Amino acid sequence: MSTHAPKPEPTYPLVQVSEAELDHAVDALRTLHKAHAVAHAVSVGTLVVERFYAGDFAAARSRDPGKHLRYQELIERRGEVLADLSLPDRTLRRCIAATDVWRGLPDEVRSKLAIVHLEKLATLADGEVRKQIAREAATLTLTGEQVGRAVADEKRKTRGHKAKPGRKQKPAVLKAAVAARAQLHKLDGLRKGAGKLSGAEAAEFKTLVAELQRLVGRLVAE
Repeated sequence: MSTHAPKPEPTYPLVQVSEAELDHAVDALRTLHKAHAVAHAVSVGTLVVERFYAGDFAAARSRDPGKHLRYQELIERRGEVLADLSLPDRTLRRCIAATDVWRGLPDEVRSKLAIVHLEKLATLADGEVRKQIAREAATLTLTGEQVGRAVADEKRKTRGHKAKPGRKQKPAVLKAAVAARAQLHKLDGLRKGAGKLSGAEAAEFKTLVAELQRLVGRLVAE
């Protein structure tokens, strides 16, 4: 049986932390968090665009469905895994958009913007206007909300201008043809999966393909 007396618990002096020290610590943590969020978004956006769009950010942000076939394969076939990584389709697209904006800014502006600034700026089509607002955000230390208001004001100005002469919307039939082409390319890329269908599913697939052939035949005949 031990006769040693128990060791006394260590005591710590009460230390008064000043408000300034707390503020400095929070500011440092905020800076680290901001830098990490931007670096993470840029790394993700760059990787996706390089591997699924051959490095072409214009294609990655295009509204043409035909340009997103390889990316759609990623989402459809690995979507659950990406969701588990907190990188669903919506997040990946936001990373791509933020990275596209980030790439067009000078270093001294990049370092002062948070991910929320980049996401707000990404909704503007005009690259020069994006740079102008980004510089103001960096110089004046604007919040994400303030940048959002500046972006909204710019969009209102743009909507107020008349459309340039000669710029026409694509006819509905042409838009439909572009969308159909994209879906047919997608179907062609997935056709190997038809061999794994059950009997009823295989029959339904065969019927659908025959119907597609008839529709395409009618279009060609016209």
